[in-house]
Amino acid sequence: MKAISVNHGGCRLPLTGGGPFHGHKFRLTIGVIAKNEEKTLDKCLASLKPLLDAVPGELIFTDTGSTDRTVAIAEKYTKHLIHFPWKNDFSAARNTGLAAAQGEWFLYLDADEWFDDVAPLVDFFSSGECDRYNMAAYSVRNYTDFSGKNYDDIQAARIVRILPATHFKNTVHEDLLRQPPIKMLDAFVHHYGYAYRTDEERERHGQRNMSLLKAELKQTPDDLKALFQTSLQLLGSDDAEAARIAERGMGIALKRGERYSYLRLANSLLRARMNQHDYKKVLDEVPSMLLQIPETGLFHLEFGRMCQEAAYQLKEYEKSAEFGKRCLKLYEKEERGELDDTERLYIPFHYLTDNSRQRCLLLISDALLQLGKAEAACDYWDCVDLSYLDAGGNGSFSLSFQLADKTGSWSIPVKFYRKLLAQSDKAKERNFMAYADSYCYNYPSRRKDILSAFAETEDDGGYFLLCRIRIAAEEHDRDRVAALLRRLTERGKNWDVRFADAVYGVLLNKMNLMEVLDSVDFDDIPLIASELRGTHDDFPRIVANYFSMYSFRSPKALYLAVTFLECAVLRESTENPPEQYRKLILLYLENSSKYVRAVYKPELLAESGLPALPRVCRFGYYAGKAIRAQQGNHPADYLKNLRLGLKEYPAMEKPIKFLLDDFKSHQKERKIKSDEFAVLAKQVKANIESLIAQGKLKRAGVYTLQLAKLIPEDDDLRRYRRLTHTEPDMAELVARIPQ
Repeated sequence: MKAISVNHGGCRLPLTGGGPFHGHKFRLTIGVIAKNEEKTLDKCLASLKPLLDAVPGELIFTDTGSTDRTVAIAEKYTKHLIHFPWKNDFSAARNTGLAAAQGEWFLYLDADEWFDDVAPLVDFFSSGECDRYNMAAYSVRNYTDFSGKNYDDIQAARIVRILPATHFKNTVHEDLLRQPPIKMLDAFVHHYGYAYRTDEERERHGQRNMSLLKAELKQTPDDLKALFQTSLQLLGSDDAEAARIAERGMGIALKRGERYSYLRLANSLLRARMNQHDYKKVLDEVPSMLLQIPETGLFHLEFGRMCQEAAYQLKEYEKSAEFGKRCLKLYEKEERGELDDTERLYIPFHYLTDNSRQRCLLLISDALLQLGKAEAACDYWDCVDLSYLDAGGNGSFSLSFQLADKTGSWSIPVKFYRKLLAQSDKAKERNFMAYADSYCYNYPSRRKDILSAFAETEDDGGYFLLCRIRIAAEEHDRDRVAALLRRLTERGKNWDVRFADAVYGVLLNKMNLMEVLDSVDFDDIPLIASELRGTHDDFPRIVANYFSMYSFRSPKALYLAVTFLECAVLRESTENPPEQYRKLILLYLENSSKYVRAVYKPELLAESGLPALPRVCRFGYYAGKAIRAQQGNHPADYLKNLRLGLKEYPAMEKPIKFLLDDFKSHQKERKIKSDEFAVLAKQVKANIESLIAQGKLKRAGVYTLQLAKLIPEDDDLRRYRRLTHTEPDMAELVARIPQ
């Protein structure tokens, strides 16, 4: 086979042997290195099998000292194994496979990576398109957690035509020299190597890399790749040192005229500045950095987005909006394929994502709003795609309400909520409803407009229905509340904390709770109570009025009553009318006692069985005993059981202390009145005795009968009645007893 013309320094590729692929035995050699990677190696090698089945090739596996099943797994896929002692040098290990390769091309990947689909690679080699290139790149999808949803894609030129000068360099984050032209393939590998289950695991990985990088810089202190990787490794942990190393590398790159090395180090410097909140330096340094790029490209977009963020943080809204608009044009160019994709090979472009594009729109909208350009802000706001993470967060919730406030159009958050519903993301929907409720609470003058905007739509989504219930409840339209509650119930979903106000509507209008209780999940009851306590200042009063009117036997209804009353008791201020607070506490004690008796068998409701009960139920047990002692006029037992209940449930300190102080106060009042009465009774008795002595028995008898009604068992009065002939007629009393 003749040598083909390949653009490589103006040279023609020589034949290197008698093989069919320009002198090579195989079209492709795949090299994998590993140590103790039994968890992912099988998945990695299995993903390569369709490629090796379709393209003439070989797999070379280099093991650097595994002690698990790694080698056994590799032997299932290849006989070409190399055992290479680990020398703290990834390039040295990679070069063993490269040196043994018999392929025209060499592809490498890590043992903890696997291809999603190798079809683009098969087509590249099988179609002969590979003859027009010296290198090819695919994406490495670096996951940041184990959800499979959060990741960064970076382009990696890991497929190379083997030339005499082809070799790996750098001890860590090893790389190949660029051999243009480069084909950008639409393929990617999954990589979870940067997803950590613990902070210790993350720290171990970082320390390993840093030790290798420090050793490399000690040997070659001006190596630009090592300087870049060291700066990158330090981001987030030591941003000042990351910036210092990046600046030093930029100076070396400028002297050597290595433009892309300069730009990747500049990017690391800017990220360190952003982490340090040194936004002014970002804005000052970017213009000189961009002078190194004559043509507009991806670095302009990356640096421009950082400038937009920096200007926004500095509240330089005009500048932030201008940077954002420029970036939007670059996003559009990138989408049309008008920017040089090979720039992706130099850095992970953090702002070259759909998520970042949506944030760009949000920041433009917010900046314009701050500048008083609400209508223009709405134009950009309407373009936001809420399916992306940042676009559906609290920042966007806030912006939608601010835009509505400035324009007077409360349909803006309504449209926003519709977009959220279309995403079927319950977490975002729940967060929006919480934000909207918080906004209504903090800005009561806007509440009516917001509720009306949501209630007047024809949509039947949860929040739309809830706003209609709120309006009907506040208007005390019981029939409409009942009808709307039925519609909400028919949705077949539990009323979690998002629908707390549906329960509030029932309480406010004193409707039958049992008709809707099935829609409230048992576990959500405390959350709903807490939500209502935080968003309704009249919650204690509404709860007290409702549970004074209704009494329940159902354990679930009693649990709701206890939970709601407890929240009300703990929120209510003791500075409010004491009668109101006392009423709340006694209702709570009563329902706590009922709940315990409804849930637990009688044998558990004895002193011996109490330790088996939850503390709140132990409190309910003593609450019941206190109530019965009070009703039986046993003050000592009443006080004793209140104190025992408090010991079991210290959270009730405020209400129990109130009852104890209230009892002491009443006791004091009773003693004062008792003393006053004793003095008065003594005076009346003295008057009676004087009248008897004067023979004025009839008049003495009148006083005697009046005082006898107050202290009938008094011995003095018995004697006065005999003397004044006012003893009760026993025959007459017997006649009055029912037979």
